[in-house]
Amino acid sequence: MKISKANKEDLPKILEIQHAAFNQEALLYGSRELPPLMESVEDLERDLHTNEFLKAELEGNIVGSIRAHMDGVSCMIWRLSVSPEHQGKGIGRALISEAEKCFPEAEYYDLFTGAKSESNLHLYNKLGYDLTGVEERHGPIKFVFMRKVNRP
Repeated sequence: MKISKANKEDLPKILEIQHAAFNQEALLYGSRELPPLMESVEDLERDLHTNEFLKAELEGNIVGSIRAHMDGVSCMIWRLSVSPEHQGKGIGRALISEAEKCFPEAEYYDLFTGAKSESNLHLYNKLGYDLTGVEERHGPIKFVFMRKVNRP
C-alpha cells in the first residue's frame, strides 16, 4: 500500500469511494442526509488547498482517503473513506497514522463519527482515541467526538 498526497486528478475517484463508504453509513442511520454524501468534486478541490489530503493506493488504484488540518493546538482528522471492498484490511488505520504524522506539532488529534458506527468506534479506540462528547447533529444522527493526546 502506498499513501501520498492527493491531487486534483484523484478527486473524482476519491469522491466515488467516499460516496460508496458513506452509503454504508447512511444505511445505519436510515438517512442519506450525511454531509459526505452531499459533497461534490468542487468541494473536495477546496479541501485539497486547505487540508492535508491523503490517498491510499493498492496496485496503483485509489482505495481510500483522509483529510486533516490544524485547528489551534489540535489536528482535526476527518472524512476517512475506504472503499467497502477494502475495509477491514488496515487501510483506515494506515491513513489515520499518516495524517497524524503530518502534524507532529499537534497537542491533540480530534475526530468524530456516528454513534452507530461501531467498527469506526472500535478502530479509533484501538488507535488511542478517547470519547470526549456526544452531540446530535443533522437531525437524529448522534456524533461521537474522540481525542488522542499526542505523545511524541
